[in-house]
Parts: sequence; C-alpha cells; structure tokens
Amino acid sequence: MSARCTGVKACQYLAQDIIDLKHTCFEEDDWEKIRNSRNAYQQSSLTQQANSFYLPIIEAFRKGSACKDIQDENCIPEVYQSSQVTISGVPNFYIRCERHTYGSQHFFRSIPGYLYPRITEIKALFNTTEHDTVVEPCAVLKQMNSRAKRCGKSLLICL
Repeated sequence: MSARCTGVKACQYLAQDIIDLKHTCFEEDDWEKIRNSRNAYQQSSLTQQANSFYLPIIEAFRKGSACKDIQDENCIPEVYQSSQVTISGVPNFYIRCERHTYGSQHFFRSIPGYLYPRITEIKALFNTTEHDTVVEPCAVLKQMNSRAKRCGKSLLICL
C-alpha cells in the first residue's frame, strides 16, 4: 500500500533522516522509518507547548512589536507571579514587560494553566539573556491543510 503526498509542512529543524526520504510516494517501510524517527526525536508534549508559547513572545520583543507603539530597548519580558491564587490555591503566572503597569500598553499575557508543570522551564527560558533555544532534531510533519502548529522549535515551513 502506498499513498501520494500532496505536500507537507515541516519544522525547519526536521531531522535529516526524514528529509532524505522521498516525499512523493510513501510505502509502508517509509511510514515505519518516520514512526521510528519520531520516537527517537520526540520531545515531551508539554516541553513543545512551552517552547511554542515562549518563541513567539521572544520574537515579538526582538521585532519591537510586543509593547505596541511604545516599545523601546528597556522593554524586556519577565515571568510574573501574581499574589492572587486560583480556587485550588495555585498562584497565577503571567509574562509581562518589565515596564508594565496596570492599564499600560506594555506586554501582558497569562501563562496557560496546562503549562504550569513546566513553569520552572518557562522561567529559565525568559530569565536567560541569550533567548535562544537549543536546536535539536525534530520529527514534526503536518499535512498542508493542517492548521495546528504543534512544533515547539520554530515556524513550520513547506518542503
């Protein structure tokens, strides 16, 4: 059994062994190679989601678009822990510009609750001055009509 490929989106860090596969027709052996590569390179889903949350925010600060029209070199993202807690007693976490004040145009975004198990990693990402993630091989392939970005490495690109 084989399938015709009409195009795929792939992470720019897609593992070379997957890139080297032919992308016009897949046999069952090819699918097995992809499954094995994905298992070898698979990150934790939460780590991918944490990176997917982090990367666009850092890119917005790099481009100068995070704090709308008032961003300057003093606008730096930080992890902020609110003094308010949820009904279950867990504190709320946010990413904000260091210059943020209530009602200002400076960047402010809540960290989704499902990422709280990775809050230590998220803090470490935002507290570094490098703001670069370690590039590791990736095995994310999506159909061209897929709308979901699930790769935590970078933007998806077409092969």
